[in-house]
Amino acid sequence: MSNKYSPEKAKILLRKGYSYSEVAAQTNYTERSLSDANSSRWKIDYHAAFEERIEREGVSSRLNVENSFANWFVGLFNGEGCFRFRVQNEEGRSTTVSLVAKIALRDDDQNVLKQVKRRLEVGNIHNDKRDYSSARAGSKPQSVWRVGSVTDAAEVLILLFDEYPLRSKKSNEYQHWRKGVILFYTRYLG
Repeated sequence: MSNKYSPEKAKILLRKGYSYSEVAAQTNYTERSLSDANSSRWKIDYHAAFEERIEREGVSSRLNVENSFANWFVGLFNGEGCFRFRVQNEEGRSTTVSLVAKIALRDDDQNVLKQVKRRLEVGNIHNDKRDYSSARAGSKPQSVWRVGSVTDAAEVLILLFDEYPLRSKKSNEYQHWRKGVILFYTRYLG
């Protein structure tokens, strides 16, 4: 029997904090068979193991920007960005948690947001569809760059804001948002 089928190898990888998908890629097990074996026989707390792996190795990094862009982006976010952490519980439905980082600019500045999206390789841009006819005089429609993916937030934005800290009151907001992102990253992606 090949070593790729070894339950010992699978258990070692799970104990090291590898996800079911990562273990499946290195063995001939499927994610489902790993989950079944772990829940019925091995009883490895893979969430705790993943959290230990994150503490030991840090979050996987997809951040690839130069200093000048990172500093410019942090300045832009200090002035125009916001963090949102929302828990929504509708009666009869499951609880929804939303962790969002976004920048809203006037629609005629959408090219700035396109540059952010292109350089960071995360997020989406959409037009704010509010009725501006009832807004204050002179208001312009907005474009919004939004990152709602916990993976993108953890593997790009957190690494960026940790290396290039926010200087405004958003630095305190960031610390709370960061804790939520890391919690969901370790709990749900592990």
